[in-house]
Amino acid sequence: MDPSERRFYHSHPVDSRKLLDHYCSPTAGEAMLEATIKFPIQQVHKALSAGNIKGDTFIDISIGGFIYPLLAACEFFKDIILLKFNDECIAETEKWLNTHTEAFDWSHASKYFTELEGKGHGWQEKEERLKSKIRRVVKCDLAKENLTEPEVLPRADCLLIFGILETTSEDRESFRRNLKKFASLLKPGGRLLLFVTLNATKYRAGERDLHYFTCDEALLTASLGEEGFAVESCEVFQKKEHTDLVDYSGIAFISAQKDSEVTK
Repeated sequence: MDPSERRFYHSHPVDSRKLLDHYCSPTAGEAMLEATIKFPIQQVHKALSAGNIKGDTFIDISIGGFIYPLLAACEFFKDIILLKFNDECIAETEKWLNTHTEAFDWSHASKYFTELEGKGHGWQEKEERLKSKIRRVVKCDLAKENLTEPEVLPRADCLLIFGILETTSEDRESFRRNLKKFASLLKPGGRLLLFVTLNATKYRAGERDLHYFTCDEALLTASLGEEGFAVESCEVFQKKEHTDLVDYSGIAFISAQKDSEVTK
């Protein structure tokens, strides 16, 4: 992709429904859903069900209208706040929150989560519980020092970043700068749950290809260390599907704790 023609998730129009259809719909295929739905649900559930990550405020910065990584969070936090970069994805999310007839159907993800919990039923109740915990959907802007200006959010006990660092960063400098901005949303001593697509170059949403910053595990862990995070665990899902929609090698999930002495 010509650098002068790169399109970024946070600064260009995004077909939010096509994004969901391509990567999260049952029609995307089992291999795709294993990467985009099952692996994230497994990892967030595992991290939170251990019982040492909980509190009042959980902030989510996920690409598109993704809600399924939050199914576990509603059991451990009082308030969930969603940050979104564009109006299209805010509208998509609010359709689901308001049970709109045109809302994306997440039942396949919710059913998988309740099976993982060992219940195998009650997925509708789980979705309603999550909706009741989501207090706000806030638009954010990377150009601002305070991402959510004019709103000032409470610092989070836990911050989930899913598919955002690599889709909003142009190069190493902006990758580290963006990580620093996101980390400012988290309390000292708080936990970061981070999903990053590894060694990626582009992905498609609708008819257009959008930019990925090509990041590997070494850069990821080094950047976290520079921002005062101690990595507690790292799991990598290796790509299994072959598709023209996206180019990548795997998906990394990292659980890390922010240094309690960090004040920046």
